[in-house]
Amino acid sequence: MNRVVLVNWRVSIGKAICKKILETQPDCQVLLGSRDEERGSAAVSSIISTLPPSSSSRITSIPLDVSSPSSIASAFSLVSQSHPEGLYAIVNNAGVGFGRTIKETVTTNTLGPKRLNDAFIPLLKQEGARIVNIASASGPNFVSGLFQSSSERAWYLDDSVTWPEIDSKI
Repeated sequence: MNRVVLVNWRVSIGKAICKKILETQPDCQVLLGSRDEERGSAAVSSIISTLPPSSSSRITSIPLDVSSPSSIASAFSLVSQSHPEGLYAIVNNAGVGFGRTIKETVTTNTLGPKRLNDAFIPLLKQEGARIVNIASASGPNFVSGLFQSSSERAWYLDDSVTWPEIDSKI
């Protein structure tokens, strides 16, 4: 059975991806990453209620907050132990926007998917395995208003800035 880790399923794109996988891929199981276990369980129930009963065993919520390295490590441990055969795909759809600081935004929208991918790549054991990162144009537009100065803005937009430099700045 192919397994997909789907991060941030609550919004329309993530929920639609989850439902489509379960409707059209009978050999696929979805592991929904949720930073809130109660809301994750509620989402599983909500999605199951719209699908045939045969799909209910192919969807599970796992605790996962991409802004937390320890949460990513715990999720990796859980998935690697419960599914040693590996994953078919990782779908990163997590993101935050308005009302957040530059630190919160970059940690969730940029470093989160990078850290998740770095951690979970060893689980992508199947041929043709893939990573799907979903982003929004609203991210750059929103973030551009958070900079304290033009030099800070230039730093974040500089293609030569490395991941370790971003990590240390945040």
